[in-house]
Amino acid sequence: MSEYIELSSLGVSREAQLRASKLLNVVLETGGKEIFEFGYNKLKYRWEKLSNTLALYNVLNHSYSKVGRGYVWLKCEREEDKDCYAVPQDEANVYGTRGSLFGADDRHVRLTLLRS
Repeated sequence: MSEYIELSSLGVSREAQLRASKLLNVVLETGGKEIFEFGYNKLKYRWEKLSNTLALYNVLNHSYSKVGRGYVWLKCEREEDKDCYAVPQDEANVYGTRGSLFGADDRHVRLTLLRS
């Protein structure tokens, strides 16, 4: 569990935690509707951009979970793609995290839509 928490938080700095705390205080003071709309629109845009990018690169021969969350699991389906981590990076300049770090095999890669 400690290893998972370390990987998922990626060492959030004290400064980032303080910014988040200030932002949450503003959200609480204003009701928060605007920040949720902003987050929804940003994730929607990133999903569309990722879908369009993956559609351009037929060489990826991929399948992915399209559930609208902040993370996407990409599975490389070609026999020669044993290490899916390298495929989107080499083909489409898309960076992710190896599936083996999350208990999957390396034919999977996890992409995040939460960071630019």
